[in-house]
Amino acid sequence: MVETDFMDIVAKRHSRTRPIWVVLYQIYFVIVLVVLGCTISAQEDDSSTDESDRVGTDLTRDQIDAIRSRLFAAEADDAVELANLLIEEIEQNYSRFDESLVEPLTLLGDGQRQLGRYIDALESYDRARNVSRLVNGLHSLNQIDVLYREADTYHELGQIGRASQRHEYAFSIFLRSFEEDSVELLPGLFALADWYIETRNIFAARGLFHNAVEISKTHLERTDPRNIRALKGLARSYRLERFTPPAEFEVPEEVLLSSRLPEESSLRYEAKINDFARGEEALKELVKIEQDREGSTRESLAYAKLDLADWFLLFQKHQLAEVVYRDIWKMFADDPNALFVQKEFVEPNALYYPLGRTTGSQPTTRLQEPVEGTIEFSFDITNTGEVVNVEVVQIEPDGRYQDEFFDWMERARYRPVIDEGVPKPKEGVTLTHTFLFFPDLTRD
Repeated sequence: MVETDFMDIVAKRHSRTRPIWVVLYQIYFVIVLVVLGCTISAQEDDSSTDESDRVGTDLTRDQIDAIRSRLFAAEADDAVELANLLIEEIEQNYSRFDESLVEPLTLLGDGQRQLGRYIDALESYDRARNVSRLVNGLHSLNQIDVLYREADTYHELGQIGRASQRHEYAFSIFLRSFEEDSVELLPGLFALADWYIETRNIFAARGLFHNAVEISKTHLERTDPRNIRALKGLARSYRLERFTPPAEFEVPEEVLLSSRLPEESSLRYEAKINDFARGEEALKELVKIEQDREGSTRESLAYAKLDLADWFLLFQKHQLAEVVYRDIWKMFADDPNALFVQKEFVEPNALYYPLGRTTGSQPTTRLQEPVEGTIEFSFDITNTGEVVNVEVVQIEPDGRYQDEFFDWMERARYRPVIDEGVPKPKEGVTLTHTFLFFPDLTRD
C-alpha cells in the first residue's frame, strides 16, 4: 500500500513534464532493478544461511541458558548484563526487529524485575511483545507469555487496573485463536479466572470456571487434570462468595465492574447468588474422581475428602463434617504419625481468616510509606471451629485498630483438632497478626 501510493505520487509529479510512456518505462525499469537486486541478495544469503544459522542458533541457545541459570540463582545483575550483550549482538548481526530478540528481551525484563527496576522491565517486555507482533501478527499467541509477565509487573507496582487489562487482553487473543468450546481455550480461561479470584472478582471467575467445566465434559475424560482444575476452581468460587478473605491489595471499582465478554459470546454466564449447592456438588464429584483416577494416592484422596469436610464445617453441616473427618482418619489408622495427620489434624487450621494485611484509610498514591503494626490475640476454638473468648493481649504501636481487629477475629473459622476422627475444642490459642497502616491518614 505504501509503495503503491509513493509510485503514484512520483508518476503524477513527472507526468507534468514528460510523456506518459517515458514515465511508465522508468517505473518498469525501477521495478526490474528492485526484483533483480532482491533475487541476487537472496541467492547470496542462501549460500551461507545453513551453516551460519546453525552456528548462530547454537551460540544463542547457550547464551540464553546462561541467562536463565543466572536468574534461577537470583544473580540478576549478571543476567541483565548477559542479556544486554546478547541483544546487542543480535541487533548487529541481524536487525532490531529480528524474532530471536524476543527471548533475550523477555529475560532482560525478568532480571530487571528481580532488581526492582519495574519500569525498565515493562519497557523490555513491551519491546519483546512488539517484535513478536511484528513477526507473527498482532493477535499471535506468541506474545501471551510476555503479556502475563507485564500483568505480573503491574501487579507488583500496585497498578491493578493495568494488570487486569493485560490479563483480559491475553484472554481476548485466546478467543481470537480458538473456538469458544475448544480445549485449547482452557489455559486462557484458567489464567483469567485465577486472576479474578485474586482480585476477588468472584462471579466473573465463576463464569470462566463454569465454562471450563462444560468444555471438559465435552472433550475430556473425568479424570483429566484440566477437568479437576476446573471443578476445584468452581468450588472455590462458591466458598469465597460466602467466606471472602480481604484482598492483599486495593482493587479499583472499575476493575470489578468492567464488562468481561461480548454480549453475543456463548461464554457469558449469569451467576446466581447463594447457589452454594453447586459448590458442594463440585467437591463431591472431585472425591469420586479421585477414587477412580489412575495414580491416585492415599494422600490425594484424603485431601479431596478434606476439602469436602471443611466445606461441611464452614456451612454448619457439622454432623456430615464429622463423618468425613472420621473417614479420613480411618485411612491413616495404620500410620497415625503420617505427615498428613500431623499437618492437618494435630493443631487447628485456619479455614477463614478475615484479618487483612492493611487497615485504615489508604493513600491514593504510593508516595507515603506505611507503618507496620502487630496485634496479639488469645482465644478458644470450639469443636465446630468457631472462635470464642477472644482477648487482645497486646497491640503495637497503639490501640487505634483494636476494636476493628477484635470484630474480625470473632468471625474467623478454624478446622479444629481432629483426634481419633472426632473434632475437639482447644483453649488458649494465641495468634500474632502483622498489619500495615498509614498514620497520617488515620482518623482521630
